[in-house]
Amino acid sequence: MDTHSIMQYEHDRQKKKKKIMHREREEMKRIDKLKK
Repeated sequence: MDTHSIMQYEHDRQKKKKKIMHREREEMKRIDKLKK
């Protein structure tokens, strides 16, 4: 695998990670609202 592909792969992985984290945070907010 050439460096460009590796960079692209890492970039995509980071993006997915952020998306997942964001979604989890949204879920937490929703759950918090339901608890109150």
